[in-house]
Amino acid sequence: MNNKNIETYFNELAKDWSSRYKNSTFFRQRYNEFNELLTIYSDVNVVALDYGCGSGVLTELLAKKAGTVIGTDISIKMQQVASNELSEHSNITISEIEAIEENYYDLVICSSVIEYAEKDTDLLIKLSTYLKSNGILIITFPNRYGIFQLYNKYILSKIKANSYIDFQKNIYIKSTIKSKLKVAGFNLEKLHTHVGFPHLSKIGFGELFFCVARKK
Repeated sequence: MNNKNIETYFNELAKDWSSRYKNSTFFRQRYNEFNELLTIYSDVNVVALDYGCGSGVLTELLAKKAGTVIGTDISIKMQQVASNELSEHSNITISEIEAIEENYYDLVICSSVIEYAEKDTDLLIKLSTYLKSNGILIITFPNRYGIFQLYNKYILSKIKANSYIDFQKNIYIKSTIKSKLKVAGFNLEKLHTHVGFPHLSKIGFGELFFCVARKK
């Protein structure tokens, strides 16, 4: 799967992407978890990057916590939607990935991006280059043992074409996440599963790992 195919897929989803955070329980859970983490790891002095900003829902949330926010996405359509929806926020800029500065950010968030990366360790290394020394990365990883991950992979993908599972390259267990973060130059601070049925999430069967890591 190349970047162009992924870009085309998300271009097609861009117009209605924000509605998922209103209509999907899982997306609302994701939003709430980011809200809790950003309350801990961000403040008005923080310069932050939303890498894979989509239509800008989490970018807007981040802008309520941080001083300056840059959003970027591989999908040009997503960038356009985010620019339009966030135009009234003076502390947000939507930028192309090629224009993102290195060693500049105190905080980077990255939601549901790494699963589509051809070379996921390289992506983590790239995210590290954007951060200042001691900067924070908050990133999600799809859980190999998430109940709906398993359902989508082994059942839904067989009967429904053009599902996100068709584009997904990577799913994870804790040990893999830890080893890849170490190679990329991060120290792990928090790692837990979330999104999905609460009782299953508590015992490791949530749909996403939420990870907080600090650049060495």
